[in-house]
Amino acid sequence: MNNDGKPSSPQPRRLAGTMRWRALLSLLILTAVSLYPLILLPSLDQPSPTAQADVMYSATLLEQILRGDNNTGNLSPPPQGPPDESLWLTSTSRPAPTGKIPRIINKLYFQKNGRFNSAGLPEDLRQAHESWRDLNPGYNLRYFNLVDARRYLATHFHPTFLRTFDCIEAFAGKADFFRIALLYRDGGYHSDWKQVCLAPGILDEISAQTDFFAAIDLGFAYALATRSCAANAFVGSVPRHPIAARYLDLAMRNVQASSYPENTLLATGPCLFGNAIRIIDPTFGREGNETKFGTYENNHFYYRNRTIIQHKCCGDHLLPWYYGQDWDGGNNYNILFNEKRYYCQDAMMIFET
Repeated sequence: MNNDGKPSSPQPRRLAGTMRWRALLSLLILTAVSLYPLILLPSLDQPSPTAQADVMYSATLLEQILRGDNNTGNLSPPPQGPPDESLWLTSTSRPAPTGKIPRIINKLYFQKNGRFNSAGLPEDLRQAHESWRDLNPGYNLRYFNLVDARRYLATHFHPTFLRTFDCIEAFAGKADFFRIALLYRDGGYHSDWKQVCLAPGILDEISAQTDFFAAIDLGFAYALATRSCAANAFVGSVPRHPIAARYLDLAMRNVQASSYPENTLLATGPCLFGNAIRIIDPTFGREGNETKFGTYENNHFYYRNRTIIQHKCCGDHLLPWYYGQDWDGGNNYNILFNEKRYYCQDAMMIFET
């Protein structure tokens, strides 16, 4: 009773204790729900980044409540996932899918100053580029430097895409991501910088057979052992293909989670690309499917029992920045990955609106 004879209100300590135990009960339920799929599905290699974040958030909040800290409002909630695919493309003009791979060839060159002058190519590299025009008449050969790529993403895609691109520190990783973003919106073919086309009319031939082309990568030990990687150095796609969409989703999640998997090329590169393909088409990589998908090995691409592309045209050269990862204008993705510097320090924030 108060001095004026009215009933007293509950003690603040008792009220705080009641609220704490209600919050504790809620958190126990949330944690159980978050862990439920992990317990029932032990066969999964790894829970999704979103599920991991939910569990971590629940555990942190639970620990904070148990030690009597009521200031839980300062604890950041788990990060959201990538935007829904319906929101990915923001520009009003976009190529309409036609069922055939468009007659476009994209080549990318990224370096620290953001630009590149294609008129200054060495003669052997210039001839390599011209082989694509000469043997595939009617195709539009497009070049993108770092400035072009950032402008393209800012113009045509949800802001998360540019944030993801900027957060990948390795130029090779930026190229992994951007090449598929280009194909997702515009369709066409991606060809790596140093490739030589060897087969006349090969792009039209591929387009007549499929709406998405990627070769099984057999070019290094991990790829040979798993047959799970896809050589993303040469890819063809119609716009908005589900494989391109799945890769972009997986790549954004890896960047946001600062994922460092067992192999460097599972971060954003060929092995993550192969995983995306196998989700949509589980037959990719299986023995006997080489004719269907094509293969990459011994510095060449093969399709239907023919050699169609030489991957690196020029070998050793006086200008090493054309032919390796270690040059003043670029960086080495293997070093960045091994030193855990592949992603930006605030990668967790790329999904924030």
